[in-house]
Amino acid sequence: MTGSIVSDPSVDAVLVDSLGTSASAPGRLYEAFGLRIRSEIPLPMLPLEDDPSANVTIRLAADGQAAPKAIGPIQAGVACSHGTIHTSRHASEHGTLLISRVIGTMLISPDHQTVTVFPAALEIDQRIVGLFLASQVAIFLRSRFGTPVLHCSAVVTLDGVAVFLGDHGQGKSTTAAAFLHRGAELLTDDALPLEVLDGQVFGTPGPAIMKLWDASVEQALHLDRNLPSLFAGTTKRLLQLDRTFRIADRRMPLKAIYLLDRRDGDDFTSVEISPLRKADALGVLMRHTSCSLFLIPSEASKLFAAYAKVVQGVEVRRLTYSSGFDRLERLHNAVLEDLRKQ
Repeated sequence: MTGSIVSDPSVDAVLVDSLGTSASAPGRLYEAFGLRIRSEIPLPMLPLEDDPSANVTIRLAADGQAAPKAIGPIQAGVACSHGTIHTSRHASEHGTLLISRVIGTMLISPDHQTVTVFPAALEIDQRIVGLFLASQVAIFLRSRFGTPVLHCSAVVTLDGVAVFLGDHGQGKSTTAAAFLHRGAELLTDDALPLEVLDGQVFGTPGPAIMKLWDASVEQALHLDRNLPSLFAGTTKRLLQLDRTFRIADRRMPLKAIYLLDRRDGDDFTSVEISPLRKADALGVLMRHTSCSLFLIPSEASKLFAAYAKVVQGVEVRRLTYSSGFDRLERLHNAVLEDLRKQ
């Protein structure tokens, strides 16, 4: 039996009724990563004004409709820290399957224009499903054809676009929030599809949302209003960008990519920026590819050639800085000064 998706009244969303059918089919129109998505399932960003043009449609499976069976072994998968695979990719007679232990099965049609969702449980928080669709699934659709997609945050300043890479906990979203507080536009807070046109590297905007811890909301963004949680059971908050904080409305040329190297403690208090060798930069970009574990080898191999063009068009630099919200002003100023030099 197909499950139903339970709505949260604190989130602006299309309600899905208990039978698993959309209450406002054919859904709302959203935009993320250069895709125009019409979805029966609410996505976390604010919907666009209704427009018939969409290049991806997300549907909720009809009540009682069984998910397609996988053919053959797992093609790719993402594991938790304990080694258990929580999301896997499979082939099927009807297209590609992404199977999540929490969310359910997502069938992607062979032309990559339709995603059908088969919820895993009788009831599931719509926010979890919406986040997965607006991030991992949308990124997967962009990545399938060799488009490199970085896991990063990026902002648009008067001195150019700055991209922030880093491992979990390095401060990508907090750094971006500090720039937004000082007047920058957001380019993405999650992932950034890249294109090289005439030797120049462009980044396509992500969804108009940020995912922030309470401390970053208060100390980096300086926002005093209450924000909804991403989903039940987490203290991370969802910020839907509006007139207060803006997102870029078109792809933008990149000025610099910064690999964050945050230092804890009081021994290091300065900000240091240094360029990486192109060979090292290529490895950094490959390592920080978004949703790369969903790709099969033939798809992942296309990324190397794509990133080789990227490092010729934009410099990757190491940004070493000290942790602490009180030091974000110094970090902000150092990045702007570095952008002006390039």
